[in-house]
Amino acid sequence: MNTNIKRIKGEVKHLIKSHSVKEVTSNTNHATSGIYLLYIDHFTNESVIPIYIGKSANIQKSYKEHLIQILALNRLSYDDYYKYFFSNEYSYYEGKINACKIFKYMLENDCTLNDFRMIIIEEITGDQLDKREQAYIQKLSSSFVGFNEFSSYQYNLKVCSSKETMNLEEFTLYIELLLKDLNEIDNYFHYGYTYFNFAHYFSKDISYFLEGDFQLTSTIQLKIQQFNRNLNLILKKYNLETELEVSKQKHRIFSKYQEEYENEHSDYIEKSRQQSGLLKRLIKIIKKESINKTVDNFQTSSNEKLKLYMEAFDDWKKYTKTLRHQRCKMIFPNHLFSPFQLEDKSNVNIKSDNPRNAPNTCTIKLDMSNSESETSKHPFIIRACYRLIDMKGNVYQKQHYIRNESTLKCQHGIKYIEKDFGNIIPIEKQPFSITSKSNQGVDQPFITLLAEYNHGINDYTLKKQELVPLQIVFNEIEQLINENTRFKVKTPIPSNYLIECIKRENIKVTTFIEKLLSTNY
Repeated sequence: MNTNIKRIKGEVKHLIKSHSVKEVTSNTNHATSGIYLLYIDHFTNESVIPIYIGKSANIQKSYKEHLIQILALNRLSYDDYYKYFFSNEYSYYEGKINACKIFKYMLENDCTLNDFRMIIIEEITGDQLDKREQAYIQKLSSSFVGFNEFSSYQYNLKVCSSKETMNLEEFTLYIELLLKDLNEIDNYFHYGYTYFNFAHYFSKDISYFLEGDFQLTSTIQLKIQQFNRNLNLILKKYNLETELEVSKQKHRIFSKYQEEYENEHSDYIEKSRQQSGLLKRLIKIIKKESINKTVDNFQTSSNEKLKLYMEAFDDWKKYTKTLRHQRCKMIFPNHLFSPFQLEDKSNVNIKSDNPRNAPNTCTIKLDMSNSESETSKHPFIIRACYRLIDMKGNVYQKQHYIRNESTLKCQHGIKYIEKDFGNIIPIEKQPFSITSKSNQGVDQPFITLLAEYNHGINDYTLKKQELVPLQIVFNEIEQLINENTRFKVKTPIPSNYLIECIKRENIKVTTFIEKLLSTNY
C-alpha cells in the first residue's frame, strides 16, 4: 500500500473518532454552517479512500441532498443506469458525477446504505468556508484518493460561472492550482479517481484563459511554461499524448472548414441581397439568367464548404464521444447489479415524548409513503409503530408493516426510472428525480425518496416483511389500552390527509379510532 494512502487513512479514522458526536443522520438537525466529511464506512479498499470533503451553509441540508442521490441510484436497474450513462453524447449525470463515484464504490465493495455516513469536522461561517474546505481537501488528498474533484476544476467553475474570462489575479491563482494538481496527479495517478478526474475535467489547453483583458507578467509566463512542460511529461509518461493530439488535430480540421464555410456563406448572403435589391435596375444591362447563375454558384460552393465542415465536425464529435464514454466507464460499476443492491438504511425511531415514562400513555408513529411536502399524492401508511406504558409501568413496543396497495406493489417489484430522461421538452433536467411507470405507462404509488430519507423504508425493506392489515394493528393496540389512555400520534402529514388515508384502508370506525383521529399531532 502507498505510504501516503496509509497515512491519510489513519488521519481520516482519527477525524471520524474525534468528531463522532457530531454525526449527521436523518434524525439530526444540524442546520449549521461548516465543513463536513462524507464517508463510506468501509476502508478495506487499497486504492480508494471513500471520503468526500464539502462545505455548506446548512450541513443537514447537504446530507439530505447527498443521501437522496444515492437512494435514487439504488432504485435503478443496471440496464437503465447504463442507458443514462452511455446512450447520449454526455452522461445524464454530468455535473453530478460525485454521486456516481460513491455509488460505484459502494456496489463494488459490498456496502449497504448503512455504510453511508457524515460528520461535521468544523463549524465555521462566511468567507472562511472556501479556505477551510480547500485546507482539508489538500490535507487528505480527497481529490485524488477520494470522491472530490480537482481544486483547479472547482475554481474554474466558480470563477467562470458568471463570466467568460478571468482577470490577472484569478488566473494567477488558477495556474498555481493547476500546477499543484499536476504534481499530485503524478503521485496518485493509479489511485482513487485521479485518472478519471485528469482525463475528464483537467484543463490541458489554457490558451482560452489568456484571452482575458490583462498583461502577463514574467512570473506568470514562467508558470505557464512550467505548466505546459509538466503536462507534457504526464501525458507522455502515461501514454495519453496520442489521443489528445488526435482530438486537437480533428478539432483544427473542422475549425478550418467552419471558417471557410462561414466566409463563403457570408459572400452568398451578400450576393443574394444584391440580387433582390438591384435586379430591377440591372435587368436592362445584364441578363437575369447571368445574375442567378452567379448567385447559384455561390450557393453551390457554400453548400460544399458546409458539407466538408459538417463531416469534419461529426468526425471530431464521434471521436470525443468515444473518449468520453471510455472515461465514464472508469466511474461506472464493473459488474451487474440489481435494484436495491445497497439494501436499506434502517431508521426506526419510535421514542415517546414521555421521558418520565408516565403510565397509561401510548405513542403511535405512522410512517407514510410520502413526505409532508408531497401531499398532492395519495399517501399510504407503510409502517405503524407503537410504544405503550400500561398502568403498572410495563412497556410494550412493536412495529408492523402495513398491507395495502402501495406496499403490495413494492413487494411485487416496481420499475423505477429517471423522470426527466428522454424528455423532449427543453427544460432543465433534474437527475435523481425518480418516478415509476407501470407497463401501461401509468404512474404507480410508491415510497418517495423524501419519505425513504425520513424513515429508511424502501422496497427492499418490504420484501422481507410480513404485511399486516391496518385494522389488525389498531385492534391489537385497542386490546392494550383503556378509556383513560393518553395518546400521542406522530406522522409527517397533516391530520386531514391522515384521516383520508385511514378511511381509504376501510377501517371499521370504533371509539378508539374516533379518539385516535381526534388526537392533536
